[in-house]
Amino acid sequence: MAHGKYITAKTREKRQRRKKRTIKIGAVTAAAAIVLLAVILIANGLSLRRKNQQYEAQIQSLNAQVAAQEERQEALTAREAYMQTQDYVEEIAQEKFGLVYPDEILFRAASRQ
Repeated sequence: MAHGKYITAKTREKRQRRKKRTIKIGAVTAAAAIVLLAVILIANGLSLRRKNQQYEAQIQSLNAQVAAQEERQEALTAREAYMQTQDYVEEIAQEKFGLVYPDEILFRAASRQ
């Protein structure tokens, strides 16, 4: 029976060493997995930051375009309002058709030849 106890103690030591080795391997594997996840998260975070900067630049560009189009719309609205006035009608009549009021005198510069 002494011999049986010796084998049991030796087996117990092997099991304890195996258990420690398994725990160490598990701890190393878990640490490696955590490091890998951290690297992936950092890489994705950097990628998202770059995309966010691109989107912010695009938003600024689009806001500038909107502002320019709003200014253009205001100018066109003002021009449309002006085109409905008597002043505009008179201006076009004078420029395009050379018309004048009966009591007006039209002076034109003599052309040099």
